[in-house]
Amino acid sequence: MQPTMPHQPGSRPELPLEAPSRVGLRGVFELTPEAHIERTIDQLAALLISVSRNNQYEGRDPACIPDNLASGFVADLLGVDIGMLTDALIALQQRGLVRAEGHGLRLTNMSALERLAS
Repeated sequence: MQPTMPHQPGSRPELPLEAPSRVGLRGVFELTPEAHIERTIDQLAALLISVSRNNQYEGRDPACIPDNLASGFVADLLGVDIGMLTDALIALQQRGLVRAEGHGLRLTNMSALERLAS
């Protein structure tokens, strides 16, 4: 008994006339806006924790993050635009995890930032 084949060798299989919908692929290739901001918040928390640990290693206040990094540079590191970076910073501030202080940020809840970063 020979196996049945859906089409003969050398012939082209029938293709559907409609292209697959991008909506069905959204979860695979694109993040929803809500998921995108949450991912950015998590990544920003990880960056802030990393800078904090470096500050501590170098003998500086680990809770004080100076504003010597350009926002465009940080946004580029995170793969987001300035608007998304701003939204993430505001979200961290609203959650009580950071606050503006002088010429930088004060990390006000290190353990919560570490949980976001992991």
